Amino acid sequence: MFEGLQEVVEELEIPATADALREAWRLVDQLTARAREATAEFDALDGPAGEGALSTLSWLRHHTGMDDAAAGRHLKAGRQLRHWPVTAAAARSGDLSASQVEVICAQVPAGAVERWAEHESLMVPTLTGGDVAHTRVAMTRWRQIVDGVDDPKPPTERNDLYLSVLPDGRHRLDGNLDARTGAVVGDAIRAAMRPDLDGEPERTPSRRRADALGEICAFWLASQPSPATARQRPSAHVVIDWDVLTGTARPGTSHWLDGTPISNAAIAQVLCDAQVHRVIVSGASTILDYGRGTKAVPPNLWNVIALRDRHCRFPGCAVPSPRCDAHHVHHWLHGGPTEPTNLALLCERHHTLIHLPGYQMKLLPDSGVEITLPTGRTLTSHPPPLTGGGAGGDGGPGP
Repeated sequence: MFEGLQEVVEELEIPATADALREAWRLVDQLTARAREATAEFDALDGPAGEGALSTLSWLRHHTGMDDAAAGRHLKAGRQLRHWPVTAAAARSGDLSASQVEVICAQVPAGAVERWAEHESLMVPTLTGGDVAHTRVAMTRWRQIVDGVDDPKPPTERNDLYLSVLPDGRHRLDGNLDARTGAVVGDAIRAAMRPDLDGEPERTPSRRRADALGEICAFWLASQPSPATARQRPSAHVVIDWDVLTGTARPGTSHWLDGTPISNAAIAQVLCDAQVHRVIVSGASTILDYGRGTKAVPPNLWNVIALRDRHCRFPGCAVPSPRCDAHHVHHWLHGGPTEPTNLALLCERHHTLIHLPGYQMKLLPDSGVEITLPTGRTLTSHPPPLTGGGAGGDGGPGP
């Protein structure tokens, strides 16, 4: 049976047309429904134990390459579909997509599985032909009604957040938020999202959301008083090879404390406005000296720069000073002084950008800023006036 199916799939050519793609994805949903039900039956028969697996989830991870989240969703759907003949039939026929089935399963708590079985003949016809958003709204309303009937107490909603390190050193953020928390987080991210400015590389919406979340977290860390009058910068530990400081290191010789490599461009940004400790080692691990920490930009000096600049100095950017770093225009590693004539505020996004190859920044005698893009084009900005109205400070292309 599967040999014949494999031959059909291998020989199948899907035209790049709307009708063909709709039918192809409908077939994928139908096959997913059957695989989920079979997986649940395999689980009920304790099949994974017969193959030496500790659980069905571990078996799925090993034999299909799924991660825990995907394996859990498939297994949960398969188990619940065994109790819901109407929902299962709609899934097998493709009238309900695999994603819609996941929404239904997510909205039906363990104590309401039988209640959905009583209601599915009425509910499923209202969901077929719809999308995930429609299904989520309908199921949320159904759950609110059922919770009110079956349990007069307010439901206990759960918040979960997981941050894991990927093999390439990036971080993956996963989680589930209740309605109130999700709305707050969503509003905060949307408020912090900023469009791409002239001269910036174009970002996808998902990249803008990720950048916004990073700015929100950096702003929170920078706003924590310790002591009340100090400016507390985010804390991150980086192991830097001496050759990086002298400019002779090849990329990849420095790393975060957990061993993840860090690029030389990222090191330049980290060291631009941070607390630096000297640790001298001999060989691989013997510590010979741990130097006293020094503030690259002390709070009183940062306040002077913030008063002058008010916001990020990248032309067109208006991120306020509390969410900005003090950037050394001439990097202090190369002799740049820590004084107002060599410092300018940059938000996290533009501080990262300005340290990339091809970008150059000058602080002019009148406190104007000149940015040279990798294309050779220049942009300028001027700080807002210390008195009078208007944000000011944003200039256009230079001559």
